[in-house]
Amino acid sequence: MAIAIFGSMCFNFALYRRFSSSVARSSPWPRPFVDFVLASSAGALINYLVTILTLGRLPGLPPHLAALVGIPAGAAVNFVASRYRAFKATHVRVQRKAG
Repeated sequence: MAIAIFGSMCFNFALYRRFSSSVARSSPWPRPFVDFVLASSAGALINYLVTILTLGRLPGLPPHLAALVGIPAGAAVNFVASRYRAFKATHVRVQRKAG
């Protein structure tokens, strides 16, 4: 299962680099890749922990329903960590003139 998770991280990183801004496509990839894998791993860990905690609190709950609680928690961590760590250089805000 770990191989499948790592494979999906690699695929998602490649998609982001392919379809995102030109800054991501033209910059060197090793450091952002490592940051992305770390961010995704944190999201996967949070997903797993929340799912396990949910099953511990509600032992009669089917595991796939407990996963529905863990998935959004992991996705939120993954998004924030990816945005502010792995791809921080591509998120430059342009100041707009008032008026």
